[in-house]
Amino acid sequence: MAIFSVKDLRSLILEGKKQNFKLASRIDAAAMIFVTKKIIEEPVTDINAVDYGSTIYHVESESEDGVFYDVKGQTCTCSDFTKKRAPSGFCKHRVATLILQRSQDLLKTREEQERKAGVRIFED
Repeated sequence: MAIFSVKDLRSLILEGKKQNFKLASRIDAAAMIFVTKKIIEEPVTDINAVDYGSTIYHVESESEDGVFYDVKGQTCTCSDFTKKRAPSGFCKHRVATLILQRSQDLLKTREEQERKAGVRIFED
């Protein structure tokens, strides 16, 4: 079973900041959410829904335990997003879901590599 490490998270954060330095503080806040708060994935399973097959992410508030914001596609229900204060629409909740998706992609790749090689890969 592949492992996602603190080093991996640090690499994702640095990569994100390199790609868009204007989002640096949002990326830091999103990483904190990723590590300390709940992100619940909910697949859209209603075949009649326009967004059937997509995923809604329920992301716990950084400041209020038990309060969740819904991230769906390129939207979020938080006030930073709805009041257009998030740069280019990237609130910390959306960025946290992007970190989650990137971490899942990395784990899938490692698991495939492990399966093919017959060994466990852990990057220290």
